[in-house]
Amino acid sequence: MNSIYENNNIIIGYLPKHQAVRINHKNPIFDEEYMKMNEMLLGTESYYNEYLFLKTLRVKLEKGEVYIEQITSYISNSYKKLDGGEIMYLMDIFRQLEHIFTVHLEEWEKNNNTKFNGFVDIEQYHTLSQRTISDLGDLLQNKLNDLIK
Repeated sequence: MNSIYENNNIIIGYLPKHQAVRINHKNPIFDEEYMKMNEMLLGTESYYNEYLFLKTLRVKLEKGEVYIEQITSYISNSYKKLDGGEIMYLMDIFRQLEHIFTVHLEEWEKNNNTKFNGFVDIEQYHTLSQRTISDLGDLLQNKLNDLIK
């Protein structure tokens, strides 16, 4: 895959709605805005595992262990053993995470505060949460179709 550079970041691919995945190759020293959100999400038991899932997926994308084309299968394989109710619960948790990311990103953009270390990471978590919601919805639909057969 060809790499495209943008503001010292490499764009490694595109997710739905043409949103770029950017990997910052600087030493990941995060600013206060990122650290506050990170601590809040890691400190909230109901978000802990799903937030770590997004962070892990982002790292795997960065290292080339998962490619853009493999995201759907990565998500499906991670959650395929769950039943329908558990998938619906996870979809709700990922929707809540997506909403938290959206509120913070919009606020930072409104205040022209988008240059801090960690902003791009949070953008990526936001995009990956949207993708996870969609892929979990597809997984749920497949499980429902299997019940009908």
